[in-house]
Amino acid sequence: MSDEVMNLDDAAHEAFPLVAIVIINHNYSEFVGQAIESALAQTYPRTEIYVIDDGSTDNSVEVISSYDEQVHVCVQQNQGVVKTRNKAISLAKDADYLVQLDADDYLDEHFVENMISCALKESADLVYCQVHYFGRVEFDSKYPEYNLEKLKHENYMGAYSLLRMAFIIEHDLEYDEYLGCLGYEDWDFALGACLSGAVAARVDESLYFYRKHTGTASRNDAQENDLSKILLVRHHIWQKYNHIYPSEFCYFSAEIDILYEMISQLEAYEVDKGKYAEVRGQLEQMQNSKRWRYSSRVLDWMHKFRSIFRRKN
Repeated sequence: MSDEVMNLDDAAHEAFPLVAIVIINHNYSEFVGQAIESALAQTYPRTEIYVIDDGSTDNSVEVISSYDEQVHVCVQQNQGVVKTRNKAISLAKDADYLVQLDADDYLDEHFVENMISCALKESADLVYCQVHYFGRVEFDSKYPEYNLEKLKHENYMGAYSLLRMAFIIEHDLEYDEYLGCLGYEDWDFALGACLSGAVAARVDESLYFYRKHTGTASRNDAQENDLSKILLVRHHIWQKYNHIYPSEFCYFSAEIDILYEMISQLEAYEVDKGKYAEVRGQLEQMQNSKRWRYSSRVLDWMHKFRSIFRRKN
């Protein structure tokens, strides 16, 4: 598709779906230029690029403004990532597809071209791809082919996924603001879209470059290492969709109750720091195991968590 796209004249470009690339930045002046350059370098011929600065206190706005003849610039007071992702959806309302790019990451030059090609071929509403992680660690993801049951248990569709705007608007989808301080809003959004009937497809290439910061914990790293937040996220997401889609989540009911019990116990142990530290150590040992982090059979662990609490009472 590359050579064919590159040689199209302006009139032929109009036949291609319009893709909005929305770059979300907060205090990443060091990296936002690379993100913008990667969006500008796309081989796909029909894109609009927006940059939202979410209340940066460094010189991000200065860097972003140097591209104001090539991109649409939106500067706002700090709203947090979830509200800013919803802002991205509103900016893209006239586009055919939306891609979100975090300002410390960047895109392969064929990202949009290959993702759109897959979307059109598969009639997909949501397209995700493999990710190349770099920085503190370096590896390529091995995300599975789409499977709704697996998605109920773990996230493998990032916020970078290509979204068909007509589907998003038709189903009134947005990011859940409750998750603003907890994270995993991308998992919740993808799961909600797929439960709403979205056709999802995977491009089995590493087209998104995700920076793992050296010497500091990223927002995602902090999420993965905070047991209380993991429990709250899973309880919130499962309970919400159990209410909306009871036939899809009927067998989650017992596990939702277990999660609620675990959260209550953790909150109670906050009062007694000695007991809290003791039980938290056991819980985090399980959390850091490979099976917890990567297995789709996470429900098995919930029963083990409950047995720990019972022994403590």
